[in-house]
Amino acid sequence: MGRKSRIGISQKTCHKLNKCSGLSIIPFQLIKPEKYLLIFVLGLLMSQAKANGPDTLQIAAVKIVKSRTSYFTDDKNIIMLDSLTLAGNFTLDLGELLSFNSSVGIVNYGSTGSVSSVSIRGAGSNHTLVTWNGFPVNSLTTGGADLSLLPVDFADQVSLIHGASASLYGSGTFGGSINLVNKVKWSEQYGMNFSAEAGSFGNQRLGVKINLGNERIQYAINGFFNKARNDFRYTDTEKSGNPSLRLEHNRLLNYGVMQNLSFGFPANNQLDLSVWNQVKEKEIPEIMGSYGRSNQVQEDSTFKSFIRWTKRTARSSLAIRTAYLMDYLKYTDKENATDEYYTIDSRIKSHRILNDVNFRIYVNDIVSFDLGGCYSYLTANTNNYLTDPVEQTGDIFGGVKLNLQRLTSVLTLRTTFTPYKNPGLLYSFGLKYSAGNERLLIRANLSNKFRIPSFNEKYWQPGGDPELLPEKGWGSDIGMVWRILSPVGGSNVASLYAGVYSSVIRNWIQWVPVEGSGIWHPVNYKKVWTRGAELTLKSTLSAGVFDISVDAGYSFILSTNSETNDDTEIIGKQLRYVPVHSANGSIRLQYSRYYLLLYDRFTGKRYTTVNNDPDEQLDRYNIVNVISGMHFGKERNIKLQVRIANLFNSQYQLIRSYPMPGRAYYLSLNAGFGKSRERN
Repeated sequence: MGRKSRIGISQKTCHKLNKCSGLSIIPFQLIKPEKYLLIFVLGLLMSQAKANGPDTLQIAAVKIVKSRTSYFTDDKNIIMLDSLTLAGNFTLDLGELLSFNSSVGIVNYGSTGSVSSVSIRGAGSNHTLVTWNGFPVNSLTTGGADLSLLPVDFADQVSLIHGASASLYGSGTFGGSINLVNKVKWSEQYGMNFSAEAGSFGNQRLGVKINLGNERIQYAINGFFNKARNDFRYTDTEKSGNPSLRLEHNRLLNYGVMQNLSFGFPANNQLDLSVWNQVKEKEIPEIMGSYGRSNQVQEDSTFKSFIRWTKRTARSSLAIRTAYLMDYLKYTDKENATDEYYTIDSRIKSHRILNDVNFRIYVNDIVSFDLGGCYSYLTANTNNYLTDPVEQTGDIFGGVKLNLQRLTSVLTLRTTFTPYKNPGLLYSFGLKYSAGNERLLIRANLSNKFRIPSFNEKYWQPGGDPELLPEKGWGSDIGMVWRILSPVGGSNVASLYAGVYSSVIRNWIQWVPVEGSGIWHPVNYKKVWTRGAELTLKSTLSAGVFDISVDAGYSFILSTNSETNDDTEIIGKQLRYVPVHSANGSIRLQYSRYYLLLYDRFTGKRYTTVNNDPDEQLDRYNIVNVISGMHFGKERNIKLQVRIANLFNSQYQLIRSYPMPGRAYYLSLNAGFGKSRERN
């Protein structure tokens, strides 16, 4: 008998409760004593702000209202992927983009469109929060976010925050957060962009973007269609003789549409609406070493929408948001392709209603603070639970920011009201110090974190346990940025970041087998200590029509078990699939209308067993991608681009027994036109 893929199991047993994003009206008698600490601190901040008096206010009018997750991150080193990076990789998904533009760990089941997850700083995939315009998009039922469902060209901005604060984001940020943002282009009157790509293994992709509007209304629609056979050749190292085989039953069909509508009203009022609908169907092939043909198929469909109203004045801002998110997953398997009935037919549908309000006061040039709350309604429908669970949670949060001449300090607090076990008061305190005309920046942060068990961990039958404890812990980091400024104009020529961090996760939840039953169940199994160092280098140089830019990053991670329930043999062992060493780098060369990009990704060896058996480890690998292209037309609005993935045809695996594609070639054409206006 051949081995069957374990992809279905992984979808069932890894699951995370998503973050709330809304205002909660909580009866006063339900507030526990420790909640008064948050209320007291916020009251103190408000009283100090009032003491300064409005006549001391010297702040200019606020033109852009930053979200609280952006406004209170001065103490964090943020990796921002620029517009050139997004434009050069517009046909990729988020997992493929981060693989070569960051040193975070990406785990992929073997090819374009396969389930893809992220690990930051050695934490699990459900310890990284992915947000879309501030709303969490991690699956409510399966745990971490599937990055293959997030196309790069659906985002105008992508940022990565290592060790993001739970007091800002809520549950599940031990590793960090990845934020996707759509921006309103008020200066554009109209525009249209068409893209097409064809490449190896039957990969075809079409995309279109249209936007039009004026100073008071803007509408944009973005759609794509992608299909691929993914029938690449690979060497099956788990079969006798290491035969060269062609991967079968690996087709992909993926398409989606996003629409954004924004209204600009008098007196600095703005209303934004957005709808995102996407469908993906992916065949799942047999793993290496298997005999026979797989009949497994996974179908995902998602519907995301939100409405947001913002009001700004010279000294304050108010934002009110609500979102509805629906995710549907269908996983099926058959003994034979011609069978009428499935041996496995698992269907899960989740619904989330997320509401959020945030009010900010700019007291003066030095002091500003936030106050807000959120309310979430979460439910899921599946035959894998005994009932359709419903959970309602609410949060109150606040923060204060002090901007002195060289020192910026931020303090954020959050308290959660939930029918589940209370995680307690969440805090984050950080500093940023600048010296030498901001040539040297020092950042430091200390915060506590938590993760509420997922729906699967609590309700899956058999095995789920509603009495699981929340995962809790803390994290701290300190880093330094050194900038070399140009003697002409003061712009950056190069910047170097070096930082160290440490984090502890207690009550880490793990699925373990029940002896003699064949049933797996989740338990609060262990304590994990992650620590390490990070380096990033950015450099740009221009000389007439010639430009060169260099980006490089290195990550050193020790993520080890420090305590367990009963298995002392794994204490001190590195977590599975977490490399100690990883690095990435890119070089961009541009001459007039021609450009060349070289991407390199190095990942060290990874253990696939909890006891770090050296015979079961995955070898290190180094992958190089190349992108080359040129711009045509009077306004250079037509771009022809060639992309070569895995230039040296390396054989490697991200997950044991799931081969990755060898060398592949892609040709793309991108054409656009539009008209802009100067906004008053």
